[in-house]
Amino acid sequence: MSTDFLIAKHLSNYRRLQKISQESLAIKLGKHRTFVSKVENGNRILSFVELQKYCNALNIDITIFL
Repeated sequence: MSTDFLIAKHLSNYRRLQKISQESLAIKLGKHRTFVSKVENGNRILSFVELQKYCNALNIDITIFL
């Protein structure tokens, strides 16, 4: 498995643990729900800045991915 895919799965798991819908997360990110879906399915690779915003929206520390 690629690192990008593992990050996507971890982000999806963190979102689900917090019981946040893809739609709610998308609103926090200022993106469409399909953006979140593509990220979580590994079809959209996040830039570092996007990963930072994603982590902030989920209230998780980005350093867990470093």
